[in-house]
Amino acid sequence: MSDFKSEIAAQAAAAIVEDGLDYQSAKRRAYEALTGHRGSHVRHEALPSNDQVQAAIREHLALYEPQAHPERLRARQSSALRLMALLQPFEPWLMGALAEGLALPHSGLQLACVGESAKEMGIELLNHGLDAEATELPNPVGPGLVEALQFEWEDLPTTIRIVPRASGLRNLGGLQWSELQDRLKGD
Repeated sequence: MSDFKSEIAAQAAAAIVEDGLDYQSAKRRAYEALTGHRGSHVRHEALPSNDQVQAAIREHLALYEPQAHPERLRARQSSALRLMALLQPFEPWLMGALAEGLALPHSGLQLACVGESAKEMGIELLNHGLDAEATELPNPVGPGLVEALQFEWEDLPTTIRIVPRASGLRNLGGLQWSELQDRLKGD
């Protein structure tokens, strides 16, 4: 990776960790800050890949949060494990940053569960005293949108996407309940 792309990745990582920006917005902000070109079209090739930004996020966290990040990661993964235990009939998968071993200050829980619709899961959540809002979000493993539920779980914003089947979730870095449990035991 060029020095310029490395600098974009480092600045984007800081914006993601500190400000909660998404990868694309953070890369664009870093590019504009380094070049002084605001609002101009940025060629995709000029920016670091998401994997490169993720590596920069890990470096940033190791440098600036060497104690806080591992503690936050363990706490949030433990919280996800407790929620996944409630949702066992729906084959829950931990997705996103937490599954990748990153617990950013602004991030919450991202799960994918297997089911026909959000209605059954919404009822299950209500039975546990959780009031979820229904929405539609991009399908993580295919085209189109899927039903999703959003709510607060143990003071964390939580999103559960309802997918028709689990195939493809592992390729996205997803962890099943038993895998997350093993990971937490190993720490």
